[in-house]
Amino acid sequence: MHKVIFLDIDGVLNSQSWLDTKGFVYPYKIPEHEKFDPKAVKILSKIIYLTDAKIIFSSTWRLDFSSQELAKMIREFAPFPPRTFGGCTPDLKLKENRGDEIELFIKDKGKSISSYCILDDAPIDKFTKPQIKNHLVSTDYDRGLKQKHITEVIRVLKS
Repeated sequence: MHKVIFLDIDGVLNSQSWLDTKGFVYPYKIPEHEKFDPKAVKILSKIIYLTDAKIIFSSTWRLDFSSQELAKMIREFAPFPPRTFGGCTPDLKLKENRGDEIELFIKDKGKSISSYCILDDAPIDKFTKPQIKNHLVSTDYDRGLKQKHITEVIRVLKS
């Protein structure tokens, strides 16, 4: 059994403030080597080394890139242990409720998951099921993943 982090990307590994410092303007045409905030990726790497959790992509980025492609992009910014990246949640074609996709993933793989955390910038009301809400560590789209989130993720994975 293993711990899982369901990872959103926009608002977690990149943020409005980071995009602003790079001078990017909407619609963003971001060069491949600048897709993620290196500080946020290093924080995620630290979380993985501290928790030994696996990452499952729940971000809409999974619709444009495979989990292997996303893992490769993220690894360009920080080291991660082997077998950290474990795939993606299913695409239920839902625009707003990523929680249902996470819930289906857990239902399918539940016996192999000891605990999980959802790392996302979506407001808590976007996750309709109470059991899912208790596993959410919410970031802010304007700021992304920060040091303070490390203890929150660890707390959720221990509960």
